[in-house]
Amino acid sequence: MCMVEELVRPYQNRAWAQSNWVLVRFWHGSGFGFRHRQWPHLAARYGDREPTVNNLGAKVDAGLMSQCFGPCPSEVIQGRIRDYLNDHQKEAAQFLNSLLSQLNWAFSEFFTMMQEMDRVQIDAHLEPRHIKLCATCFDLYHGLARALEMTLALSPELLTKSESSDNQNELLLGRTCQILMAVVSRICVRGGGAAGFRRLVARGLPDTDRVHYYVALAPVAGCLIRILDPKLPQD
Repeated sequence: MCMVEELVRPYQNRAWAQSNWVLVRFWHGSGFGFRHRQWPHLAARYGDREPTVNNLGAKVDAGLMSQCFGPCPSEVIQGRIRDYLNDHQKEAAQFLNSLLSQLNWAFSEFFTMMQEMDRVQIDAHLEPRHIKLCATCFDLYHGLARALEMTLALSPELLTKSESSDNQNELLLGRTCQILMAVVSRICVRGGGAAGFRRLVARGLPDTDRVHYYVALAPVAGCLIRILDPKLPQD
């Protein structure tokens, strides 16, 4: 339980990226559209290659990637996380608040870098470092979104019951919906920035092959399903 307590400590003022990656490893295989060794759009194009190989065939740094191994979810650890979140309402609310803040930051950074790259018409004029940072922010976004999906699946009462979230359930529900809708708007709505995302996907730049509609939207769908799950009909 000490390990679980460390993993779900608030993400402020600490190195949180690797902790979040560990949480995602425990969830990989349980999430919505998150049961593949390789992303479907990449498997269709390149076959079942190593997820740590980019679209130019070069090895990439897997340190921040949220999917660099096959799915192997841990129901035992998931159960321990559920128990901790349910038994420590104040800490659970702090963790979810910090997770939402980092998710908002990661997606905002990705979107800003994507817009800057979109203004550069010639691929050769783009700095490799800028491309890598953009791809890294997208990886961070996806990992954080999967951690959010896991949190909502294991402890949905954080958004619905005041006694389960230190009387912050309405705030947490509002923030969650706001961030999820912001992602949908910027990925899917033409006036919200979707054109830039479409062009980035089509450019095929090094290290950006994971930037895809499926990867961006599957965790959002998973979060929405977890929020609505008690209200969905059995069929």
